[in-house]
Formats: sequence, structure tokens, C-alpha cells
Amino acid sequence: QRYNANGIVSSVDTSGCGFQTTPVYVTSMTGTSSHWISTGSSEVYSPSATGFQNYIHQSGITPEKATSW
Repeated sequence: QRYNANGIVSSVDTSGCGFQTTPVYVTSMTGTSSHWISTGSSEVYSPSATGFQNYIHQSGITPEKATSW
């Protein structure tokens, strides 16, 4: 989901894991080209037992571009 002209938010649903308390989430981004120019992939927002969010910033990013790269 887009949150501004240069950023998207990724909502991760972990409800299927059955966590009883909020775990420690560790995130990263992998790829084969240019993923290193983005920021935000290792920051976890709103962690809970059922999920969390990441805000990814990169000039011109859209949800469509993010899933096709």
C-alpha cells in the first residue's frame, strides 16, 4: 500500500503462527539489483502477536513496482 509519493507500507500478518505474546521480529530485504538504495526494510513498526508493518522508502516506488522488481 502506498503511503506517500516515495514510500509504501508492507503489512505482515503473522496470526497463523499462534504467538501468545509479541515476538521479536527481525526483517531484511534481499534482491539481485538496486534493493540497497531503499531504506526502511529493517525497521519494524506496530509489532504485535498478530503482525507488524514496514515502511519502505525509495524514490518513485509503488506497490506494483515493489512486487515486480
